[in-house]
Amino acid sequence: MQDKGFSLEDYLKLTHSLALMKNQAINFNPKHNDKYKELVSELENAPNNTLKGKKFEKLVDFIVSNIPIFKTYKNIRTATNEIDILIELDDIGKKMLRDGMLGLKSDVLLIECKNYSGKIDVTWVGKFCNLISNSQSRVGILVSNKGFKGRHNWDSAKGLVRKFYYSKERLDEKKFVLDITLDELKKVTIEYNLIELVESKIKAIENDTKFEHFLTKHPAE
Repeated sequence: MQDKGFSLEDYLKLTHSLALMKNQAINFNPKHNDKYKELVSELENAPNNTLKGKKFEKLVDFIVSNIPIFKTYKNIRTATNEIDILIELDDIGKKMLRDGMLGLKSDVLLIECKNYSGKIDVTWVGKFCNLISNSQSRVGILVSNKGFKGRHNWDSAKGLVRKFYYSKERLDEKKFVLDITLDELKKVTIEYNLIELVESKIKAIENDTKFEHFLTKHPAE
């Protein structure tokens, strides 16, 4: 029998199948949308900062816990710190990372939640950079109400995370501290998913530009 080889049609079918598999693996499960909206409402209507802080962390944990390739662990103690949420890729996620289907840079990610009314300054960002520097993870995410202080990318806390990235010369040793705001978090089931948001923030630091350049909105938008 004559071998017809691998046609363009076969390639397109395979590419489409892989894209569908990736979407199923990385997207927040839509069956939890009602609960997600309920948690957002609880956060916005919390009567005091203490309760708001708990609701804030609960919302973040709920989102990451309902992404299929994530395994999550809460309130992990280290020798000197407590990590709010530790994310580990499952076996499928690790293979996707190795095969270049994910741009997360690390199979372990650390998340810290800060329920401050203002922007996060260099003190807290510096402490988080130190935590990431002494961990096996290459990616830390600091989720807050307003993001990092800084008039531009190289000022204040925004500048510190870029200096942190450039402190290592080898690409495979560089580490990332990313900021995600509450407003961005509210859009992860509507305009984009969390993994795409994280990947765009990583690219923004690598290329010293705005993350929006790399973020593609959901097709429904």
